[in-house]
Amino acid sequence: MNVLTVISFLVEPFDGGQRAAFSVTPLFDGVPLIRLVEDFERTHQFDKIGGHAGIVPRNYRFGPLNCHFLPELFGEDLYGDWKITGRYLLGCNCGEVGCWPLTASISETDVVVTWDTFYQPHLPSRDYSAFGPFHFDFDQYREAVNEVAEQFYENDAEPRPKPVQRAIPYICKIDL
Repeated sequence: MNVLTVISFLVEPFDGGQRAAFSVTPLFDGVPLIRLVEDFERTHQFDKIGGHAGIVPRNYRFGPLNCHFLPELFGEDLYGDWKITGRYLLGCNCGEVGCWPLTASISETDVVVTWDTFYQPHLPSRDYSAFGPFHFDFDQYREAVNEVAEQFYENDAEPRPKPVQRAIPYICKIDL
């Protein structure tokens, strides 16, 4: 049996010179993903360590966050702009997700959501295979992603997305 991690999200003002921008950082058992990644990179003696920050949804069309953190739909972003490897989980500390991202695959069963196959697109030779996988209880995961979606859009004064009841791709398609 896989050990289940409790996921939550930290929403905080982004200090990148942008008015009313907020970042969203995943927490695993209360520990920021940023710290876990930095510890892994340090332990594995990567040449560049850190540089990540939470994603800043105002700077990229993630769509509703509760949809963004669902299992991969078609290997593309929600708008089909281009192929991406996995889902953006962290961006650069400058606020631009594509500058220094960390991505991962998100998959699910009826009872567990899994994050694995972590990847740094700008350094494809980096081996993150020993980082994770992280497994989450499906119901706790769904509650956490819906909670962050409501919290974030309330803080940013944008419309709130509807809570996702089940990871069905078509629920999360949004009209532009």
